[in-house]
Amino acid sequence: MNKFISFKEARKYARRLKLKNKREWKEYSKTRRPKFIPSNPNITYKGEWVSFQDWMGYKYEKGDENRRYHVNKDFFKTWSHDMAYILGFWFSDGYLYHGKRNKPLMGISQMDKQILKDISKAMRSTYPIHEEKTANGNISYRIFIECEEIVKDIVALGGKYRKSLDMEFPDIPEVFLSDFIRGLWDGDGSAFIDKTNRATATFTCGSKKFVDYFIDVLKSSAKLERPSVVRDKRRESAYNIILQPNDSRRLREYIYQYNGIFLKRKKLVFKSMGKIRPSSKDIAKNFLPHDEARNLIVNLGIKTQIEWYKYCKKQKRPNTVPSNPYKSYKNNGWVGWKHWLGQEE
Repeated sequence: MNKFISFKEARKYARRLKLKNKREWKEYSKTRRPKFIPSNPNITYKGEWVSFQDWMGYKYEKGDENRRYHVNKDFFKTWSHDMAYILGFWFSDGYLYHGKRNKPLMGISQMDKQILKDISKAMRSTYPIHEEKTANGNISYRIFIECEEIVKDIVALGGKYRKSLDMEFPDIPEVFLSDFIRGLWDGDGSAFIDKTNRATATFTCGSKKFVDYFIDVLKSSAKLERPSVVRDKRRESAYNIILQPNDSRRLREYIYQYNGIFLKRKKLVFKSMGKIRPSSKDIAKNFLPHDEARNLIVNLGIKTQIEWYKYCKKQKRPNTVPSNPYKSYKNNGWVGWKHWLGQEE
């Protein structure tokens, strides 16, 4: 007993550590506790002992002292970049259900263990990440968080039990919208470059209401130009949002504008897509007026439309002249191919 400092001094020292519960105290005792502080203060200072709450000065609700795992139960009450991301991830790969003793739980499933570690860290969760084999032999990871307050907050934010087929896009503050969408895409989205080196990004969802609203959000906030929706060929109840190469690059610029949680392998694919290329509208701004462009072409000796396109493919065409002049100069000087090539008699 003589090697330990007094109860009041020891308690003052323990409170400065700002530990949140008995479990954190036990972990601290095993690794960093100084010799003048007992590992079991409830035994050493039995005569003056009140509780671990009093020892560390933390607040808790009834039952917390004996709770095995912990989480920041107020995580979804305040908007932040991490909160918006995790909410988006939950909308994609999460669910709500009642566990043992009818306790409400929040769950998230993923094939990538690290992203669940990052989510747990942001939520200050000590709940374990479970590993299991899927039907095709792959490894999947799950985290289950038993917290009625978190479940209530997710429902208040637009989440619901059995959400897959009829969930609606929630109301997200504009400043956190890109984080929410990054969470959605990391959960149920994909990014890839095909065999022809064409960049593509897709998002899959079972709710038509959600998808339709999401398309409008991508156009208005992420400034995508041509996102499209098709029915999933493998699952009739699912819909796919498909982005063309430039829209995939625009999405990348939008969702990674803030530092925050992200799925590393997906970000690497997005980064490899290259720069946003000028749109046809941007290119058209550089075209010469019809008559000036035609004057450059008529002396080339090109006789037919086929020869014209061969000339264009060889990349000899000036950037100020369109490859499809009949489209660019429609109602603005276009007469016909013979006139364009100077073959009229």
